[in-house]
Amino acid sequence: MTRKSAAAAVHGMSDETWKRHANPWSVWTRFAAIPAFELAVWSRQWLGWWCLAAVLAVVVWLWLNVHLFKPVEPTSWAARGIYGEQLHVDGKVPAEHKTTLNWLIASGLAGFALIA
Repeated sequence: MTRKSAAAAVHGMSDETWKRHANPWSVWTRFAAIPAFELAVWSRQWLGWWCLAAVLAVVVWLWLNVHLFKPVEPTSWAARGIYGEQLHVDGKVPAEHKTTLNWLIASGLAGFALIA
């Protein structure tokens, strides 16, 4: 089992769950979790160890998020992006898209490093 499929298994990513994950409301609320997570980490100066409760709340939200919204078909750009993510996890990305995918992963890792 690869790391990608292991992460998908932790979230219980069935075909139905991928359709829920692709809902634009699910996508946008996950984007909103990024500043919430950053604020939770930054709040360690004010809250001390209690900041971990805020971090845990964001992590729990991100886990629940993929199960809460109604399933959708790939009609919006957000849904198509998530279905592309499913192809990536399943190892079915077409060869002509792998270079672009690698650049996206590298830029995401660079952004994460900057946040860290």
